[in-house]
Amino acid sequence: MIPYNSLIALPALAVATSSFPAAQAALMPLVVAALLLDTVIISVWYMLGIILNNSTVKISARGEFYQLLGTAILIAILLSIFLIFSQTFFSLLNSSSTAGGLMSNSTLGTMCSNIESTTKVNALTSGGLLGTICSYITGRADSLTYRMGYPLAASDVIIANLTNQTAFNLNNLFIVDSYLGFLSKLSPTFSICISGEVDSPVCLVPLPIPPPAFDSTLSATPYAGFDLVYKGFSSLGALMTLSFESFIVQLGLSTMFLFIWPALLFVGIVLRATFFTRKIGGLFIAIAIGAIIFYPLVFSIQYLTLGRGLGNITGFGNVISANPNSISSIYGFNSITSNSLTAIPGYTPNFYVEPAFNNIAYSTGCWPGGSSSVPSDGALGAEVTDIGELQIPFVSLVELLSSLYGSFVSGYPSMSLTFQCTASQAQNTLFAFLNAYGIYGISAYLLPILNILIVVSAIIGLSGLLGGDTQLAGLSKLI
Repeated sequence: MIPYNSLIALPALAVATSSFPAAQAALMPLVVAALLLDTVIISVWYMLGIILNNSTVKISARGEFYQLLGTAILIAILLSIFLIFSQTFFSLLNSSSTAGGLMSNSTLGTMCSNIESTTKVNALTSGGLLGTICSYITGRADSLTYRMGYPLAASDVIIANLTNQTAFNLNNLFIVDSYLGFLSKLSPTFSICISGEVDSPVCLVPLPIPPPAFDSTLSATPYAGFDLVYKGFSSLGALMTLSFESFIVQLGLSTMFLFIWPALLFVGIVLRATFFTRKIGGLFIAIAIGAIIFYPLVFSIQYLTLGRGLGNITGFGNVISANPNSISSIYGFNSITSNSLTAIPGYTPNFYVEPAFNNIAYSTGCWPGGSSSVPSDGALGAEVTDIGELQIPFVSLVELLSSLYGSFVSGYPSMSLTFQCTASQAQNTLFAFLNAYGIYGISAYLLPILNILIVVSAIIGLSGLLGGDTQLAGLSKLI
């Protein structure tokens, strides 16, 4: 088993789940408290001007009071936008007409149950991070803050599903990899030993003295060439591990913002009260808006468009159809699911439903088991079976002669064990796994990078409109 939980080392995942309801408390008291605190700061500022009899201080305090009024108007506008957006977005996501209700709370609730019942990652269990997110998904739909945070929470559930799929496939990759490594070292051995003396145990218990009258051993490692494929799996394992870590980072950061966006908004309003913290305050408000509106909006558009697979995209239908004048034919990728170099056995491309490595290996003949289900003992059962067969008298000789015959006929050795994987099957498995990783790369790297670029650009633009910093270097003011 791959030690999944050793890969989870993000501070965001250490946030106590008990603080989640507090973080999502009613938003209006936070806003009022921030404005009152701003009023206190400006009042103290003005009184200092009176005490010091400094007209400059008093004038600047009055100017900041006008800024406070502007901030109050700005917050009222933002809350109105929040309200309109949350009501509209929540209704659209829970509508069955929106891509078949892919992001409705009932659909995502079912997804939560499936993840919690199949996962081997502690953070994705009902008692871990996912349990908090899923309880939010099925929470009170009549709450304003619930509807504001719902799109981000829905994105978290989808990312958690991708994380769980990647962990599952990473483990299956390890099973296939270990089995091919076993076959590459499997060496059938046939021995003939004649002691030369009656009732001498020298052939049963080999001793240096006396030597047997005749001793001959025939041995070979027919699948030694699997090392070439085995090394390819090593590189693929590193890439798969990196994909898993990418999803963990996405889930951790997205969940962290689900916790802290009200605090960011509150701190941003407070810091915007004075001229020497106004820029960082505007930046904080922009980050809160980016986390609760921009990111889930971009993510939802992608998921609602691609979530049903390339064979059923809303508004376009089957974009990998080989029919004349179809999108795939026009752009030249109409054979992507039929060409032997690119096709993934039994899989229709979907960037949110990853191809299962156990099904691929079973289709190509290299899965160590009688079915495509994942064996509880990994590849151990198949390995024990193969070794047990080779212990039967003369079976090793038959396997050696069979591999030698196969080398003459097909160009590579082939044995006839119950569980095995031929050279061509091993090669096809590796190529199919690499093609499958192309699907992983879209959801683990390409789409997240596009999301980051879009959201950061939107935050920077909005921060400028709010009088905040437009460079990330502005965060240095917190130090």
